[in-house]
Amino acid sequence: MLSTRHSLSCIRRYIQSFVRIVELHEQGFSLNQIAHLVEHSETLVQEYLAVYQQNDSPECWERLVEQLTRLGKAAGRSSEPKKGAQ
Repeated sequence: MLSTRHSLSCIRRYIQSFVRIVELHEQGFSLNQIAHLVEHSETLVQEYLAVYQQNDSPECWERLVEQLTRLGKAAGRSSEPKKGAQ
């Protein structure tokens, strides 16, 4: 947190946005719809989805769940990705 100069609340918001974007993507919403629902640009949504697709593995989801728990919000995700894990 100190090295990036982001507050805990900012980090929590980034992670929550990431999880929400992935959940909407998994539910079949279009890029435009997701951007509208989460109130972010389509470019940012694309970047979050690219990160998700590059890191869609049980190990990555386990780490994300650990971080969400550490930040006080488990966001309803299990350590297993919904689809596309290798």
